[in-house]
Amino acid sequence: MTEISWARSATRELKRARALVQQGVSQDESALREALFAIDRACIWLLQGYLRNAPDIPPELKAKTYEKLPFPELLELAARFAPIDASQKSDILMFRGLRGRAQYDGQVPPKPRVQEFLALVDSLATLLTGQATSPTGRDAEELGDQHPKAYVATWPPDRGVRLKMPDGFRHLFNGEQIDWPIKLVDESGRSYAVIYNRRENFIFTTQLMPWVRDRDPHPGDQIVITAIDVGERVYSIALQAVGRSEEFGDEAGLYVGMLKDRLGREATRRKYFVAPGDLVTHVFICGITGTGKTVLGKALVEECVLKGIPCILVDLKGDITSLAFPAYPLTEKHFEELVDVAHEDRRRGTAQAAVERYRQAYEEFEIPDERLSSLAEKASVAVFTPRLGPAIPLAVTPFGISSSILELASLDRVEADKMVGALAGAFVKSLFPEKKMGRLSPQKTLLETAVWYALENGESLDGLRGLQTLAELVSDPPFTHVGTMPVDSFLSANKRNELAARLTIWSTGEQRLWYTGVPLDVRLLLSRPEGSGTPVTIINVSHLSIDDQMYVIAALAYAIFNWARSLGDAAGEPRLVFFLDEVGGGGGKLAFYPSRPQDPPSKSGIDLLLRQGRAFGICCILATQNPGQVDYMGLSNCRTWIIGQLQTERDRKKVREGFSTADLIFSRIEDRLASLSDREFLIKRREGEPVFLVERWLLSYHKTLTEQQLRGINVPELEKWFRNLVITAA
Repeated sequence: MTEISWARSATRELKRARALVQQGVSQDESALREALFAIDRACIWLLQGYLRNAPDIPPELKAKTYEKLPFPELLELAARFAPIDASQKSDILMFRGLRGRAQYDGQVPPKPRVQEFLALVDSLATLLTGQATSPTGRDAEELGDQHPKAYVATWPPDRGVRLKMPDGFRHLFNGEQIDWPIKLVDESGRSYAVIYNRRENFIFTTQLMPWVRDRDPHPGDQIVITAIDVGERVYSIALQAVGRSEEFGDEAGLYVGMLKDRLGREATRRKYFVAPGDLVTHVFICGITGTGKTVLGKALVEECVLKGIPCILVDLKGDITSLAFPAYPLTEKHFEELVDVAHEDRRRGTAQAAVERYRQAYEEFEIPDERLSSLAEKASVAVFTPRLGPAIPLAVTPFGISSSILELASLDRVEADKMVGALAGAFVKSLFPEKKMGRLSPQKTLLETAVWYALENGESLDGLRGLQTLAELVSDPPFTHVGTMPVDSFLSANKRNELAARLTIWSTGEQRLWYTGVPLDVRLLLSRPEGSGTPVTIINVSHLSIDDQMYVIAALAYAIFNWARSLGDAAGEPRLVFFLDEVGGGGGKLAFYPSRPQDPPSKSGIDLLLRQGRAFGICCILATQNPGQVDYMGLSNCRTWIIGQLQTERDRKKVREGFSTADLIFSRIEDRLASLSDREFLIKRREGEPVFLVERWLLSYHKTLTEQQLRGINVPELEKWFRNLVITAA
């Protein structure tokens, strides 16, 4: 078949099919069956003719005989040279299946399906031959300049599938023909073969469903159809939102994933962004182990780093610290340094597989290399370990913030009392790890009294000397009463001496290591050499007991608050992100922020950040796999909730209670929550309706680090910088 004859034959068959479809207006099955066969013949002739005649086809393929080649192979071969995308190939194969059922089973598809097949192959003809199959294409092209090139329709379609067009649009189509196949192309270059009904002036939106899912037009939104090539019936399609705000774009927002459709079923190609200002009203993330809540929290941190917002993170298990490992460059050599393997001979293969997995994920979530390299350049990650651990040592002294406590007391004595109480409670529990906190209440109260006495009398509580001062004050108190009770009646001399002995023991041996390292001063923890990028400070406490972890978290929370308060009002702008994963801990008494009546040492500090931190730009991101173990009343201060799979009815009940404080009728989305898969979440911001999303892939390599892997994790420049700030026990 010559170059001219194959194109003409295909055109003739498509014109014949179009006429047969018109005869099938009352579901004339014989006419629709013949139309289906004609379209199929045209499709085959187009593919065969293209492979024999297109200029970019190698000579050996042009000479090949294609009549006996199976259709899928024919289509695949043509797609190697023609711009036929995967979606078009899938649609063509699907419609060929309809043709097969019509031939062998007598199942003739309804007219709209045949029309869709016709539009699809008609667009294929335009693609492969450069010719329009419409008898009036040239006439329409000549009329094109007489009409506006952009046509605006209003969403939603009539009867759900008929998008009414403005009157001027029908004048582009002349003749008696009613249904016209046209091609709509979106801003990403993806095309949609649809049918335009000239008589009633509407576009069938059935084949536009992927576009609708990705853009989620609302009632009243405008659908803008702009002429690209009137003669070839090719138009662009774009959404113009009306009366509602658009999602935040790359420049303004924090990209966390791809939206799902409104029913929470199908993934779309729409990116979802969180406004940086929403972080100031705090974020709560929950979901069972393995759902990706930690990854989502880390994704938010990565986005904050790209926006230049400093971050302090607490790592309880070792998986947060891997933020120090950027995925850039995406090479096997780089990933060989990142992957963990049981046998060295498997390292290269494991790295190759990881690179491919990451590359595919970045393509899926439309993350360019520039974004990966940007995080690698901007993130200045410093990892600290209290009690002289394997990374940069961090000195955590119980009351080494004397001036901050007194300053807070002058403004708010109640909060200052809570601060001293929380620090005293955390410290006493570390002094008596074998005893339950309920039995240590007298020792805690005596220590609080001693602290206030020292502060109000100008005595320093810094370092080991401060510890010795406290031992002397509790052993032989210079004050006569604790509250209204005489000291001896409140706590016997033997128990006071035991407390003093424990304080003294804390200043010897292994416990002295608490006093060696960079002081727990946020100003110092965020300091970096000039030009180092956005500070990301990770406090890794994975090597500590739960009691010691609570002690560190309590001290850190108050240190953050005192630092931010000293800077004054943040005017609603984020100043620092504080990320604490697994805030529910082990539940009950082992939770870091539990419901009443539990009151661990870490709770009041976290509570203070949630209640008052926003005024000073503190952005809390709290995550847990046990929402049932967390104080939901306190979490009412979190205005952005991100919910993954929930395991127990208690967890669902707690989220239901918490959501009611977030102004959401939980019953509307509870059923959809039950069907979430891994990495899928519902997100409810302080404004707007809840939406479902699939979290994006991290820009860093995610894994859990061992204590050995923490050694040498900091870059030499930062290691040297912070070594100069280290204080030693004295």
